[in-house]
Amino acid sequence: MMAQARTNQRADSSAAILVWPTTGVIGLALGVTGLMLEIPAFGLGAGLCALAAGIGSLRYAAHTAAAPQDPEIDRPETGSVVVPSQTETHNGVLFSGEYYELAIRSQVTSARRFLRPVAVVRLRMASTGIDRPSQDPEVADIIGGTLRECDSAFVLTDHDISLILEDTPESGAIWVVERLRRALTNHCTMHVWAGVACYPAHAMDTTELQSQAEDALTRAREWPQDRIEVAFVD
Repeated sequence: MMAQARTNQRADSSAAILVWPTTGVIGLALGVTGLMLEIPAFGLGAGLCALAAGIGSLRYAAHTAAAPQDPEIDRPETGSVVVPSQTETHNGVLFSGEYYELAIRSQVTSARRFLRPVAVVRLRMASTGIDRPSQDPEVADIIGGTLRECDSAFVLTDHDISLILEDTPESGAIWVVERLRRALTNHCTMHVWAGVACYPAHAMDTTELQSQAEDALTRAREWPQDRIEVAFVD
């Protein structure tokens, strides 16, 4: 049906392209004939044809400009299709890790502009009852219920999640992580290790901020039980 509609649309366009120039040519012929034979009626007919051709051409141009483009004809072909994985979420809460780098740069830039702190948290989860904790809908619900709307959570691996806490200093980040840890451990038999780093207390750029959070997580994972480590202040 769509193909037939496009075919009819092309046919109508082709007919419109031919009709109005033809009308103009007929008017020109009438005008020349009227001058040669000195017949006023031919001159009148030539004027009417010219008027009709002009109006028709203007209407066709306006219709062409307003008509939607056929995606199969006018849209240029590209070598790849953009997949919106940057905005993919797990259970509507946890963002894809592909969005993490962009989000942290944006948050640090905003924090620098408005002189506000921002915290980055790296979480590692291990559970005897869930093979892929970061993919579990109930885990996503717990994280979504703990964080504020301005905060973000990102799935990095099946066991790793990163948090970006807007306008949050070190003390606030520790409180959020501890609250989240308790909620997760109450959900099932789960261990949670966390590394916390804050801008500008521990780092002044995104690369160093992420490195500090990862180093803090590494120190936390040296403990067999749940542990929250905070980045060192240089």
